[in-house]
Amino acid sequence: MVVPNISVEDPEYNQVARKYARQNDADLVGKVQPSGQLGYTMKASVRTMDCLLKDEDELTAKEREDLRLGRNLCTDAAGKRGIGRGGGGGISIATLHMPICGYYYDPPDENGDRAPNAMWCGPDKTVVWRPGWSLDRKSTAKLFKIRLVAKESSVPYTGGPKLSMPHTGPIPQPDLSELPDDVSDLVSKILQYALAQIGKPYVWGATGPNAFDCSGLVMAAYRAAGVPIPRTTFQQWPFGVRVPNGQEKPGDLVFFNSGPGSSSSSPGHVGLVLDPAKNIMIEAACTKCGPIRTSSYNRSKLMGFTRPLDRFKKK
Repeated sequence: MVVPNISVEDPEYNQVARKYARQNDADLVGKVQPSGQLGYTMKASVRTMDCLLKDEDELTAKEREDLRLGRNLCTDAAGKRGIGRGGGGGISIATLHMPICGYYYDPPDENGDRAPNAMWCGPDKTVVWRPGWSLDRKSTAKLFKIRLVAKESSVPYTGGPKLSMPHTGPIPQPDLSELPDDVSDLVSKILQYALAQIGKPYVWGATGPNAFDCSGLVMAAYRAAGVPIPRTTFQQWPFGVRVPNGQEKPGDLVFFNSGPGSSSSSPGHVGLVLDPAKNIMIEAACTKCGPIRTSSYNRSKLMGFTRPLDRFKKK
């Protein structure tokens, strides 16, 4: 199976920093350096594109000759021409301070699920999401603070969270008797990994190994079998090849119209199909829903199924 090469040569935060620098007549020097567990601290070096002239007593003999002959000159903001310094620059280090956020939940449905109906952030519990509600970006942005700091974080950035929360109790082992008989070796690896996580806690944003959220569990299960898929539910939905309802197979993804940012076209929850004959999936549901479990995907909010392996032409 050939899987796509995930390039980290020019990450998105580097592209954004370069664009912002150019909008301010500067160039990004090298790459932005993230630090901290989640990369909330960033270090950037920039060089101005403006012409900064050297004083006369700073000129070398060659530069004096260039100035006399009108060679290698630049023009500063005041319109004066002379020998440039090669661009002034500087280094900045800043940290993003994230607000504390939480959810308001609906009463449990017939399956015991409690879907969030609103998300709040900040000390005043400002509501930043409701179903079908347009985000007020201006007021929401005020909840996020960026502060200049003197040095980078001493904790290295690894691209994702590393939870220190221990998993209590014995580590569940996969119950291979739950696997359907007709799954391939690759699908078996995916499902075995997911089954081994049953009993571990749900934590929003977690990708293991001690806890997971819904899309984090799915991503980790696939990557345990050597198949890279996107991180979030919103990205996973268009990534896989769509499968008609009733034709789903073990290892397919099943999506639901529930959770923050969810809509009729952007699912907010995902599970991993385990047994289509019984409509059973493996899911990390929500904080108040309890630990990772197997449950029925025969729900009113079901949006559809996708098969990520078909993207790689692997059944």
